[in-house]
Amino acid sequence: MVESPLEKNNHKEKNVSNKEKANEHFELGKTYSNEKNYDKAITEFTEAIRLDPDFVKPYRSRGIAYTDMGKIELAIKDFTHLIAIEPENYENYYNRSVDYTMINEWDKALDDLKQTIRLNPNYMQAYYNIAWIYSETKGWHDEAIEFLNQALNANPENAYIYNNRGVIYQRKGWFNEAIDDLTNAIRLNPNDADSYFSRGSAYECKGDLSNANKDYQKTLELQSNHWLAHYNLALMYVKIRDYYKAISHFKNVLRIQPDNEKVKQAIVELKTMREW
Repeated sequence: MVESPLEKNNHKEKNVSNKEKANEHFELGKTYSNEKNYDKAITEFTEAIRLDPDFVKPYRSRGIAYTDMGKIELAIKDFTHLIAIEPENYENYYNRSVDYTMINEWDKALDDLKQTIRLNPNYMQAYYNIAWIYSETKGWHDEAIEFLNQALNANPENAYIYNNRGVIYQRKGWFNEAIDDLTNAIRLNPNDADSYFSRGSAYECKGDLSNANKDYQKTLELQSNHWLAHYNLALMYVKIRDYYKAISHFKNVLRIQPDNEKVKQAIVELKTMREW
């Protein structure tokens, strides 16, 4: 049946009205999402999609909300839908890679991260995440370093890249290279406690306890609740039989991690080795 001019006009007005209402629900959903009220946010995003199925933004925002709620399969479904309609948008692949990572689907995450880089070679976080998956989950340290090299070539003054590559060098036992990279990370970001901690660990692995001690102390100066720095210092003091300082640092670990049974047992054992 052919629509009359009046019917066509009514249909057009209804579509305009639906788009406006969809945008209102979308904006309200964003407000709820910013307040971390994800249930209400998802309700609003879903209503926006119902009113205007071609409205892309609510799918992305709903997917992110699902991710934040831990509803990973639903998030993946939304990002997969977005990839189907926006196959050249790198953010959709990156967002889905985050969800695959959260459920240990490493190969699928890697595929999406590589697509992210194909579409946006300057998106540094994708390089970091690939390197992390390669090194942490597969033990492919050389492949991880290669991706970080690419990232460093594109962004040679990035402290985070130096930090990550330095940590991987240390895992390979390349302590001098690790120290060089972590020193560069500190040069570029002198207030990063983790870089000092990682360099201290590399020094300790080399047997340079003096510089390790300095870096662990600097770590605590920048971040007093860095329990691993306290823990490593405690172990170092055990090595040189300074049990009083070892116990002191172990106690600081318990202040931060009161349920750490391993540290509780270490304190008991050290007390029996020391004359009180």
